[in-house]
Parts: sequence; structure tokens; C-alpha cells
Amino acid sequence: MNGENTVLDIDPSSVPTERYRPLEIIGQGALGRVYLCMDKHLGKTVAVKTLLSVTDDRVVSFQNEARIASRLGHESIIQILDFGVTDGGRPFMVMEYFPSQSLADVLAAEGRLPERDALELFVMITDALSCLHENGVFHRDLKPSNILIGSNDQKQLSLRLIDFNLSKTSQDIQSKTIVQGRTVVGTPAYMSPDQVAGQKYDSRSEVYSMGCLMYEVITGRPPFLGDTALDVLNKHANEKLTSPQQLAPELSDRLNDIIERCLSKKRDARYATMSDLLAELKSCVSDYSRDTAGSILSVRASSSHTNFKGKFIEANSKLSQELSREFQNYQAPKSSISKLAVVGIVAGLVLVSFAIWGVTSLLKPPESPRISYLPDSIDANPMTDGLTADLSDGKRVAESAVKNKTAKVKLPYSCTDEDLKVLEGNINIQEIAVSDSLSLSDKCFKSFATLPNLKRLELDGTGVDTLAGVNECANLELLSLNRTAITDESAKNLKGLDKLFWLRICKTDITDKFLANLPELPRLTDVSFGGQSLTDACIPDLLRQKHLAYINIGNTAITPGGVRKLVSGLKHVMAVDTTDNPKFDLAEITKLTREFPKVDFDPSASMRNLSGVELKAEELYQDGNFKDALSLYKRCIRLQNGNAKIRIVNYQGRIADCYEKLGDWHQALRMLESYATTAESEGVETSAIVLYDSAKKLAQRHHDTAGSIKYSTALHRIFRDRFGQNAADTFYSAIALGDLHASIKNYTKAESYYIEASEIATHKRRREDGHYQIIPLVRRAEIYRTQGRIDEARRLIKQSLELSRKQLRITPTNEVRQLFFVAAAAEVQILHDQLKLDDALKLNTEAIDVVTSVANPKSEELFILFRQRASILKQLHRDKEAAQFKVQAAKLKRTIDAPSEKTPTKPNQSQK
Repeated sequence: MNGENTVLDIDPSSVPTERYRPLEIIGQGALGRVYLCMDKHLGKTVAVKTLLSVTDDRVVSFQNEARIASRLGHESIIQILDFGVTDGGRPFMVMEYFPSQSLADVLAAEGRLPERDALELFVMITDALSCLHENGVFHRDLKPSNILIGSNDQKQLSLRLIDFNLSKTSQDIQSKTIVQGRTVVGTPAYMSPDQVAGQKYDSRSEVYSMGCLMYEVITGRPPFLGDTALDVLNKHANEKLTSPQQLAPELSDRLNDIIERCLSKKRDARYATMSDLLAELKSCVSDYSRDTAGSILSVRASSSHTNFKGKFIEANSKLSQELSREFQNYQAPKSSISKLAVVGIVAGLVLVSFAIWGVTSLLKPPESPRISYLPDSIDANPMTDGLTADLSDGKRVAESAVKNKTAKVKLPYSCTDEDLKVLEGNINIQEIAVSDSLSLSDKCFKSFATLPNLKRLELDGTGVDTLAGVNECANLELLSLNRTAITDESAKNLKGLDKLFWLRICKTDITDKFLANLPELPRLTDVSFGGQSLTDACIPDLLRQKHLAYINIGNTAITPGGVRKLVSGLKHVMAVDTTDNPKFDLAEITKLTREFPKVDFDPSASMRNLSGVELKAEELYQDGNFKDALSLYKRCIRLQNGNAKIRIVNYQGRIADCYEKLGDWHQALRMLESYATTAESEGVETSAIVLYDSAKKLAQRHHDTAGSIKYSTALHRIFRDRFGQNAADTFYSAIALGDLHASIKNYTKAESYYIEASEIATHKRRREDGHYQIIPLVRRAEIYRTQGRIDEARRLIKQSLELSRKQLRITPTNEVRQLFFVAAAAEVQILHDQLKLDDALKLNTEAIDVVTSVANPKSEELFILFRQRASILKQLHRDKEAAQFKVQAAKLKRTIDAPSEKTPTKPNQSQK
């Protein structure tokens, strides 16, 4: 920010600070980091890349990357300026700084490019690749995200190929191209059938990848899509290509034929070299230029409004100029870099992925064992089929937010008013988002009102209607009520929200009367009423909100005359979004712009500011348009001023969600990991926790146990470092890691985490904290029982039962009841196996009493206990009673399989 010194405090052992002054971390990967730096000697900005961890193979790869890039000397290949080792022995590489954005981001924003613009890019890309090939180097990971697009001093498009960490010399490739049990390098959507077949990688393989890239630029999608990486590779090898002209009918026959030839399944049918493809594309450019007016390689200012190049170059030029101005007097004591400028071009900085695709990322991971508190072996015994200790009731998400001191809480759609009581009084929570929870009513505001720092509340698609009590949330700055059942009368309850500056109410049943009832809110600057039954009659009431700057009245019945009256009466209005209003065609917008030149009437006006971009992104996301939402969430991060870390985490989570919804969960995982690693390195632990937790859940959803363990380990590390060895968060993260290792039968590792949790539990002195001691005991006991260490298991189970009984007398919570159930069920099984049937029956009765002591006992727990009881009674030759409990267990099984059935009833005393 202006007026502040943004120089990073970096250890000289990590970055050569004697010459290069670090300003921003602009790239982060699993193995390395990229800094935006000021070269003190030359007075210019550069990008400095360093390794986070140093091993022999990584150093060699790093040196090869620098050596390969430095010897190429091509204008479209990142220039290497310096290479060396820091005082701490860490290799670094200094590269040119190239303000830009990736082709992937361009496509996300534009969808696909016009043929004349695309041809210009194709010529530049193939020219750079030809240079690579002539020097015996293959890129091997050609894709839109590895192509940066910017502009040169002459305001012409310019680009850079990046990610030479994946590049290999042609000699290296001969011995390292492996598939299906063999190592593979590249991204499946752009890999040739040759790699699927394990053939030698040559120039024709890269021609195929170039064909994939050209196909996506022209049509807006890669040539083949699939649920898994292996599906995509199989389609590359076997599925017939959909002609580009079918998806882009305006495409010329010439370019269509070029792309189809590049994507031939038979490598001999493709262009033999990248130089041959380059010559063909240049010829195509010549043909196109003869058939159309003007030069394809020129950028005319007059076309900047409609031409992607003009818009892109203009924006990029402004950013570059701003950055130059900021750095011009950098060495003066008070000068500083504009964070807005830096954030605005983060996506286009010199990033290297540092990640190589291995065989595990190409094959669909096998379905991991069910992650439960008890190992899978217990399922093999009919006595305990399905036995788990489910500690996550409806409150768990809220409880977790409280324990983690989370600033932003995203509650599940199953959330109820009762669940929110866990949050009451919390001073850390600043933002709450609940979506599509019809169980949430106006009663929720009673809990929200107890949160003194709550500033942002999103209740889209919930059951709130009257808004009674919302005015008690006095510090609210943003309120979103899209798709709710609010009425015109509800507006009256917004009185008192004097800090509210952003109000979103789209797709509800409100009318002009809502605005008539809306009290004057002194700070309200941004409103969105898209998709409402509003007419010009509401304009006088809108004018009462004197500080409005951004107004979304898209898809309403408000007329241009009404807008003129509105804009004339407001002093601070900057943008009016009239999207999807047929009365505002281009001619009308042009007239309004002439009349009010300081107001933006473009249909995308609300996207000119951060709040508008965020709103539009969220609406696209809710509507299922994940591709466009992805682009806008990325723009939100670039527009953010760098201070609102919580908000950026929200965008990052949404970006990962979009990638997952679009079928690329691997990319979602990489994004979350990259963001989390950066947040952790910058000391923003809260953000890192949220992101690592999201990555863990994503890995679990896709049965990636290794990923789940990786991110759970990161969470455990942060909890231990931030909250201390004996904190509750550290305890639960140790338990979670133990459970994950137990699920893959790594019992030694699991036991070590359970023991760590036991040590933490010994420091819990409060009487109500007894359950901390029970949880690891139960887990370890189950490991021992599974391993056949029965005596050790029984010792721990007995301790668990004693502690559970004691804790039930002090604080009979559901968690303690469930722990007692798990320990009791395991002990009943052991007693049953040892034919100590009377003792087993007695403990089984006690367990049933505990489980049914609540109003709604869990069907799964009763099912297990009834099956155990039936088996015990049968061995005691009490066949009639055994049959009764067998019938009861069968009924419960049906209840479990069909959740809509009634809650199980408690057994009567005669049954017991």
C-alpha cells in the first residue's frame, strides 16, 4: 500500500538479499518459491526463484533448468539473468520479470479466441517451440497455464513459455519416457497417444500437444475430457476426435485441417517437426491477411473495445506503467510498491510448477478403506458389523470453527438454528456463510447477535423470512439474502444496521414496496436487486439511500428514464448494472454514457470493482457456471488489496471448488496446497488452516488417502506450533492422523499419534475434559484387538470403560456416550469370544441403557448392540429372546438403509 514499506523481511540464506531486495512472494510450489525483487545494482524488477529444500537431484534439475533456458536466447522464452548459491547454500535463479497473465486465465475470461487473434498466438508459440527443438529440448508440459501473455514496448502481444523444470534434453527423454507402471511427465489433457503407448517422445509428440492447445484456444475446451486422468489418456489413444469446426463453425477450413492433422492418432500423419507446423501456420496467416483487411499482427486502438488483444494490451500496459512508476524512485526512503499493482498481475508472473506427473496421478487411485475410528477388520465379525464411533453430529462444524478460532465459518446445508448456539459469544468470527439450509429460520439471528465482530453474513437459499432480529447484528457490513422467502415487510427489520454497506437480494419475491419499507442506511453503497419485480416506482425510495455508488438492477422492469432520475439524484454513483434488461440495448447505454460520462452503464459495470466481481462470481457459481466463476474468483484475488486475507481464502476455496466441479480435482488439490503453503510461509496460520483443511477434505472425497495424510500432517504441525503441544486442536489433529494411518493398516504410525494424543490428554485438568483421555485409549485398544493382542486390548478397554462411566456421571454428553458404546461393544465381543456370556450380557445391557438414555438413540449403535445381544442369547439357549432381538436388529437395518423411516424406539424393560 502507498506510504508503507512493502519490503519483505527474508533470511539472506534463502534469497541473495545483498543484491536483490525481496518485495513480494509471487509464486509458490511444493519445492520452490518465486520472489518479485528489486535489483539494487540495475534498479529494475526481476523474479528470483529459490529452492525450499535442497537435495542432490533437485539441485541438478534446478541447474539444468537454468542451463537450458539460458542457452536458448529466444524472445518468447523466459530470460535467465543470473544463477548462483545464497550464503546459506540455497541455489537461486534470477529471471526477467514479465507482467502478464496466463493463457489459461485469458481463456477463462474470454471463453475462446477469434481465429485471427489465435493465429497470432499460435505462430509465436510454435516459433518458441521450434527454438527448443532445434536445441535438443522438449517442453513436455505444453498447456495454457504454461504460456504467459503480455505486451512489449510497442504495445504488441508478447508471450513467454515457462516451466522448464519438466523439460528434458532429447537424450534424457530416450531413457525416461514411461507409462502404465512407468513414469510419465505431462498433463493428461495435452498428452499424445504415443505417451500412452510408452513410445519414445519426439517432436511429433509435442506437435500433438500443440494441437491440443490450439483446439482449446479455438473451441474453448480441450479435445478430450474424462472423469479421471486415465480416462482422458484412453480417449487420446482410442476415441475419435470431434472436429474443431463442429464446436466453432466460423473456423476456416485451413486452420481446421491444421489442427486435425496435429491431433492425428498416428504420429507419422502429423507434422514431422515443429518447424513444419510453424511454416504451415505462417502460410495460414498470409492467406488470412489476403482475405481480410488489415494486418493480423497489428493491434488497432479502435478495436480495443471489442478485440481481446486491444483490451488485454491496454490493461497490461496500464499495470506495467503503474508498476514502473512505483519502482522509479524505489531507493528513496519512503517509496513503496503498490500492492494493488502487484496483486493485479500475480497470475501472470514467472511461475514454475515444480511438480512432475507420476504414475500415481495418471491412474485412478484405488478406493481407500473406509476411514473410521475402528479398523476394517472389525467389519469381518458379524458381532460388530458397521461399528464406528461417529463423533460428528450437527454441531461439529460449528465446534470446529470455535476450536480453530476461525474468522470465516462456512456451515453445511444441514445446519439448524440449534447448531448455531455453539458459536454464541465467539469473538473471532467475522464472516458466516450458510447456503440452501431451509432448516435455518429467523431464530438464527439470536445466535448471530452474540458475535461482536460479525461483519459479513451470507444466508442465500435459507429459511429466513421476516428478518426479525437481524438488526441486533449491529456490526454487519455485508448481508446476502439471495433466493430466500423474505417479503416486502421484512425490510423494516433492517433498521439499525448503520454499518451495512453491501446488500444483496436477488431472485426473491420482493416488489417496489420492499424499498419503500427499507429504512435509510447511512453507509449503504453497494446494492444488488437483480431478478426482482422492481419498476420505476421504486426510484424515489432508492434515492433515500444517499451514498449508493454501485447499483445492480439487472433483469428488472426499471426503464432508462428511471435510471436517469436515479443517477441524477445520487452524488456518488459510479456504476449501474442493467444486465438482462432488454430496455438497455447498446444504443441506450451509449446515450446514458454521453449524458453521465462519470457513470459506467456497461452491463458488466458491477464487475469493475471488487465487490461487483465477487458478486458476479458467486452468482455464476450458484448457477453452476463454474468455468466463468473460476475466472472471476481469480480476478477477485488480483483485485484484492492484500489486507483482507480472510476474503482471499474465500476466493481460493471457491477456485478449488470450481476446478473440482469442472472435473479437475487434481488441479483443485494443487491450488489449495499452493495457497496453503504460501499462507503458512507468510505467517497467516488461520488461512493456512482453512486451506489445508479444504485440501484434506477434497482428498478424502476422492479417496486419496496419501493426500489426506499429507494435509492432516500439515494441519497438525500448524496446530502444534501455533496453539501449543497441549491444545485441543493439536489433540484432535493427532487423533485424525492416527485414524488415517489405521485406515490403511499402518498401525505402528497410528499408535504413535494416539500415544501423542494420550500425552496431551494428561494435561487436561478440568472435570468435563475426561473424554480426552478416553478417545486415544479406545483407538489403541482397537488396534491391539485387531492385531490379536487381546490382553493389551482388554487392559485399555477396561480403562476406557471406567473413565467413561465416571465421565457420564459428570458430563453425560453424546460424545462420552458414543465413546462408552465403542469400548463396551469391543469388550462385549471379547467376552463373547471367550465364552464369558453372562459378563457379556451384563455389559451389553449397560451399553443399551447408555445409548437409549437420549431422546433419539442412534440406529447404527442399537443395531450393533441388538445383534450382539441376539448372538449372546442364542448361545445361552434363550432362543425366543434371541429371535426378538434379531427381528429388532433387522428393523434397525432397514431404518439405516432408508433414513426416511421413523427414529428407532427404545426397547421396553421386558426386552432388556
